[in-house]
Amino acid sequence: MLSWRKKKSPPAETPPPPPPSGGSDLDSALDTLAALLRTLGQGAFDLEEVNADAVAELCEKWAQHVLICAPRPNQPDSKEKKDDAETGRRDWVGIRQFVTQQRRSENVYVSKVLSDLRQVIWAVLTNLNRSLSDHSELEAEVQDLLDRLRAAAENRSTEEIRKTTVEALSNINLVLAERKERQKAQVIELDARIKSLGRELEDSRADTSVDALTRVYNRHAFEGHLTHTVDLHGLFGHSSCLVLVDIDHFKQLNELYGRSAGDHALRQLADKLSRNFLRRNDLVSRSGDNEFSIVLRETDLADARKLCDRLQRSVAELTLVHEDRELQITIAIGVSQIRADETATDWLERTDRALAEAKRREQDRMVVAE
Repeated sequence: MLSWRKKKSPPAETPPPPPPSGGSDLDSALDTLAALLRTLGQGAFDLEEVNADAVAELCEKWAQHVLICAPRPNQPDSKEKKDDAETGRRDWVGIRQFVTQQRRSENVYVSKVLSDLRQVIWAVLTNLNRSLSDHSELEAEVQDLLDRLRAAAENRSTEEIRKTTVEALSNINLVLAERKERQKAQVIELDARIKSLGRELEDSRADTSVDALTRVYNRHAFEGHLTHTVDLHGLFGHSSCLVLVDIDHFKQLNELYGRSAGDHALRQLADKLSRNFLRRNDLVSRSGDNEFSIVLRETDLADARKLCDRLQRSVAELTLVHEDRELQITIAIGVSQIRADETATDWLERTDRALAEAKRREQDRMVVAE
């Protein structure tokens, strides 16, 4: 049920205390800034557009500019250079821009390298999972042939034993040859996958992984993470849970109070979800208009239900403030634990049915998928 009431006027803020009297030591500040610039240069590493030595050289030139008003990097010979040296004028804007751009370039480069590494790891895991699955099927075929050999050995007819043995050995050879061909094809496929990884990554960077409104992950990131979680379950058998969350009567909220009120509710709920599911492996995403998805790796159903109970209590106590009004919301939750041999699509559909059942019942409900 939705309810509005006037927001209480906040108490008057106490003005901040005045800064302490006395000037700073200019020489000490200049020495400190120059030392920081040199430290930045010493810790530099090769980027795509510039190497570490060039960055270190630029940092040293800026440090000299700070200390003794030496010419700025790339500053042409001019009267301005002479005036700077004589007057002690320093290019503070240029220093700030240089440091900001350098840190941004390093951040982009590190993020790209980490993203590339993650993609390679997932490519290897996916192919390894498929390879192990294929081997299980082939081993079952070999075991069937061995069982037939044992049955023939118990038969007193030597002719039957001979025929079965020859047939079984021939079939085993075929099975082993097929396994070898499959492994070869998988190696070729993995090699091609890794070689094309760079092109795929460049294309995927056009898709942002963060939802613009709520600042949690979007549907695209959620689907990839869910697939990886299923692959990990197939490889190592780790239990994982999926949680789907929907705001009760969200359409009514938008119709009665406007889209801005609905957007505000979505942002506040996203913040609650991020604070409730804090582990590094927990992924919170906005997977629909007013639906959120949370993937909980290495989590059993009992622990997932405790987390969902805590989330419901937290949301029930939440007061949303929007345009001088206060609003309370409730949520519906569907939760499930992954099953053996379940695909990502099957897992999501099963959990979605639990969410639909929770929404069908009274508000503020949680349903565990069967």
